[in-house]
Amino acid sequence: DHVPSKRWRDRLERARKKVEKWQDKPKWILFIAAVFGFPPYYLAVIVAGILKMPLRTFLIVSVAGRLIHYGAIAASPYLFR
Repeated sequence: DHVPSKRWRDRLERARKKVEKWQDKPKWILFIAAVFGFPPYYLAVIVAGILKMPLRTFLIVSVAGRLIHYGAIAASPYLFR
């Protein structure tokens, strides 16, 4: 264990628990990031890679989310006349 203090070990343990809590939900995180941009999409892409999300799943979720995102942007001038 190379963590210098108990305080840092506690922080790392809390972060690890948060990641474990969301580890079975990367598709939803990626979809939300693709549609709304929060969390930033590029971070969600990096996390998807780290979690070894299958490429097919990644592409389907990303394309669906981005279509909604950019479709809403393209439609907004017509919606708010």
